[in-house]
Amino acid sequence: MKNKALHIGVGVLLLLSFVLIVQLLYWWIYPYDLMELKQPFKILTPTVQRGGMFVYEMDYCKKTDLVPVVNRQFVDGLVYILPVSSSSIKRGCNVIKNSVIIPASLPEGVYYLSSTVIYKVNPIRTITYEYRTDKFTVVK
Repeated sequence: MKNKALHIGVGVLLLLSFVLIVQLLYWWIYPYDLMELKQPFKILTPTVQRGGMFVYEMDYCKKTDLVPVVNRQFVDGLVYILPVSSSSIKRGCNVIKNSVIIPASLPEGVYYLSSTVIYKVNPIRTITYEYRTDKFTVVK
């Protein structure tokens, strides 16, 4: 009787281990296609004053309701990192205007905006998209 219970317990343990391995493999190799971005994004404000609003146009197709974390930085040879934010764009294809406040402390110069969009799709995997705008000028 004890031996039969041990065999059943080992069988259940092996079955659960197999299910867990299959789940982890699925999470790891599934080909997620969450969004498409047409780049570089069109700039609507090619010259921006420090403290002003930089506006660009995004042409995208978002295929998920997941909310990503967005890391942005201004690049001109040096990288000026902006605070982390989240994206509020809705599922579907659209062309929208997006804006970023130019920090008053950002030096004058020619920059582009570089962004990294990070989706946490499951407990062991993140999917990252990177995009950038064309160059624009920051003035006093």
